[in-house]
Amino acid sequence: MSHKALAFIRRDFQTQVSYRLDFLMRIAGMLISVSIFYFISQILGTAVNPYLQRYNTDYFHFALMGIAFYPFIGLSANSLAEAIHEYQHTGTLEVLFLSPTPILAALVMSTLWRYCWAFAESLFYLLAASLFFQADLDWANIFPAVLVVLLTIAANAG
Repeated sequence: MSHKALAFIRRDFQTQVSYRLDFLMRIAGMLISVSIFYFISQILGTAVNPYLQRYNTDYFHFALMGIAFYPFIGLSANSLAEAIHEYQHTGTLEVLFLSPTPILAALVMSTLWRYCWAFAESLFYLLAASLFFQADLDWANIFPAVLVVLLTIAANAG
């Protein structure tokens, strides 16, 4: 089954890589998003800090966590429906149903690349914020954060 999953990932990766301008625009969009939230936090200054003080953070770090992990939430809520729509649009849904792979397994494997890309996006947001805007990321809390993200994905999957 793992070789089938790798085949789905490879197929979707090759499709995405073939659109170079789209890739560059996504990277630019991520940099712009981080920049916008950084400058908004600079404009707001300490106005919102009393609300975030009990969490020991400021607005930039609060917003950064939101934009970094949002791709997982949006993806979990829509990924299977988007995969079915894509197969319908390209006319390959019937072929997928006729394959020896169980339908649910094939649909789940169709979303694997999207989750890989969402993970790469999340890392890029965090790295860009720490490199360009000196975001102080507490990597000691990474395991609870990953657990929360995984539970959120499981809750929104479908």
